[in-house]
Amino acid sequence: MADYDNKNRGVAFLNDKKGNTNAPDFKGTGNYDGVDFEFAVWNKTAKDGKEFMSFTFQKKYEKAAHQPQTGDKNGNGLPVSDVDSLPF
Repeated sequence: MADYDNKNRGVAFLNDKKGNTNAPDFKGTGNYDGVDFEFAVWNKTAKDGKEFMSFTFQKKYEKAAHQPQTGDKNGNGLPVSDVDSLPF
């Protein structure tokens, strides 16, 4: 079976876990030119009564495999291993 090409495609699903009125009506993922995106869609009505959809897009969040832990309990942003070596 040949690999499916998802480039320049996307899909949106009804947000059935909508917790408040500001939450999107649909959520989805897509790909444009090889870059993965997440998006949200709201059904809206303009002042003149016409219905339309409003979208937001952002690059898809991908959790890094391993990132060094930074910051101490005070949140100073230093690598944890370097905090103990400070002279003060």
